[in-house]
Amino acid sequence: MGLFSNNNNIDKLFLEAVSKSDSERVISIIKSAITNNISIPIEKRTETGITPLIYAINANNLEIFKLIFQYANDHKKKVLGLNLKNHCGDYPLLYATSINNLEIFNMVINYANNRNIILNLNDKNNNGEYPLLYAARNDNFEMVNSIINYANEKNIILTIDEKGRNGDFPFLYTAKYNNIKMFKCILKYVYQNNIRINISNNSKNNSNMIICAIKNNNTEMVKSIFDYAFQYNIDAMANNIQDNYLFILAIKSNNPKIVKLVINFAIKFKFPLNKNICNTINNPILLAIEHNNIKIINSILQYTIRNNENFNCHPLLWAVSNNKDINIIKTILNYLNKYDKSNGIDGQNDDGDYPFLKAIENNNFQIVKYFIKCAQRNNIIISINRKNKNGNYPLLQAINNNNIRIVKLIMKYSIQNNIMMNINEKKLNDDISPNRNEILKLLYNYEKIKKIHIHTKNPSNNKNEIDKNIPYSEYENSQINNCNNINQKSITENEFSKTKELIENKSNSNTNISNRKDKDKEKEKEKEKENEIEIKIEMEDENINFQDIPSASQASYTNNLHVPQQLPSTQSKSSLSSSQFSNNYSLASSPTLIPEQAPSISSQSNTYNYYNYSIP
Repeated sequence: MGLFSNNNNIDKLFLEAVSKSDSERVISIIKSAITNNISIPIEKRTETGITPLIYAINANNLEIFKLIFQYANDHKKKVLGLNLKNHCGDYPLLYATSINNLEIFNMVINYANNRNIILNLNDKNNNGEYPLLYAARNDNFEMVNSIINYANEKNIILTIDEKGRNGDFPFLYTAKYNNIKMFKCILKYVYQNNIRINISNNSKNNSNMIICAIKNNNTEMVKSIFDYAFQYNIDAMANNIQDNYLFILAIKSNNPKIVKLVINFAIKFKFPLNKNICNTINNPILLAIEHNNIKIINSILQYTIRNNENFNCHPLLWAVSNNKDINIIKTILNYLNKYDKSNGIDGQNDDGDYPFLKAIENNNFQIVKYFIKCAQRNNIIISINRKNKNGNYPLLQAINNNNIRIVKLIMKYSIQNNIMMNINEKKLNDDISPNRNEILKLLYNYEKIKKIHIHTKNPSNNKNEIDKNIPYSEYENSQINNCNNINQKSITENEFSKTKELIENKSNSNTNISNRKDKDKEKEKEKEKENEIEIKIEMEDENINFQDIPSASQASYTNNLHVPQQLPSTQSKSSLSSSQFSNNYSLASSPTLIPEQAPSISSQSNTYNYYNYSIP
């Protein structure tokens, strides 16, 4: 009998050949069986429940699988058991989907249809896997579509959200693989059969449908999921509460439409979006600023307006510190000026930094200028003397940056708003650049109108010296500093003058001050010099360079400053004491005194106005 000594041996030989995926031997056995009119028990199972058909599918051997089907159709009246399972709960259709072989899968479906076999589509194996889950896991749309069509034809309600061993389910895989076609196919089936799926269910790696859709930046899928959740009253954010995960994820997608969808869904379900997580990694508004996305920023601002909430993370400071686009800064500032002024231009963080100071630190003239205009437009007084924890403040920073344009802006602003500025700085860096000299000239001119008191850290440096003699006592300095309100309110010239008078009276009453002249002698001197003022010009001083004296145009921040075209020829060697200055201007070591109007040679007028200037 050729290969077979008896009929009992044929099933053993056939199973062995199929299990080894030996196609030639399987063909030889089938031919010998047909020639000798011997029936091959193709439906017979092993002790573990494995049939030849399962062996062929598991080996992914299409040729052997076709031979078995052909033999069954041509030489076997008995129908193949397509729903028979092995000891692990696997069956032919499940194997076909697990190996992702569409041709074998279609042959099983077609054979079942031809033989009127109702396939078990929802039966799970021991690991909880089922055909639709395998098909979706393999991202095989044709297979998923065929299963759904077969289920519709046979009126089978498919298992859609049953989890496998990894905690995954078919609908989740559609979002995970960003397969919108497969997603719509399953979603349509779900709607048609009124199936409620908990789309917020997380897999073992804490992923769910909405998370996957947002990560894939798929606006259409995100919208469809939220629409489905809203229709079936499913809280899609239920498992995403910690650290605003969905909100943060949406912002990181840098997709304004997705951000709006998340916000709108949160509003519908009254889900609070915590905007005030104060770290740059998980703070919504700071992330939006980092991505330079003004549309997302606007959406977040609108949400805060709707919920009547404020920020505690200083978004404007963050934007300015990172030199973000001017339009982003304008958008944030406009919102803050209207709804949250405490976080505006002067809003300080824990280190004492604030937007106006940071803009100066970054040498961003455009932003500094805009802040000043915005403050004027909104009747806001900028705290230009406010210091951070490092003792830094606007004017000092601008000087150390050698930024003449910003120094001029600050000076102009202080004059316009009657704000007294003080600079008694050990923190001025050493610099001998032309820019620094020009800035110092501005400071000298500015000092004339008593808006600033200047001391330097290096009294021996004649080039950069501003006031090495320090004209005020500790008491006087404390009183002047007290004039500048803690809240940085403006101070008028009259208020400052009154304060100076009090200081002068206090100083004059202090008998312990050395080198104080007798009051009677001072009165006699004043009478003697009432109609005569001597002018001393140290022409021999080699440090004096008249080209360094600022012109009238350079002294744009002084009042009634006139620079003479020529110096008086008479009285060139006369002297002038500091006591003659009723306004107590600060005298430098080698002052050059410039008359407001040069006298004629005849000296018909013997009274002049002076201002004190120290050559840098």
